[in-house]
Amino acid sequence: MKNLINFLKNRQIRQIVTIFLAGILLIVSTACSGVNLLKDKADEASARPELQKKSSIR
Repeated sequence: MKNLINFLKNRQIRQIVTIFLAGILLIVSTACSGVNLLKDKADEASARPELQKKSSIR
C-alpha cells in the first residue's frame, strides 16, 4: 500500500488526469461509433431489393 501511495505522490496529477480522460474518451468513442448500426442497415437493404436505389443508367 505504501508503494502505491508513493507512486501516486511521485506522479504529477496532470499525468493521472490525462490518462483517465484518454480512457474515458476511448470507451465513449467506441460505444458511440454507430458502426454496427450502419452495417445492419446495409445488410437490410441488400436483403430487400425494393430498398435499393434503381440505377438511372441503362
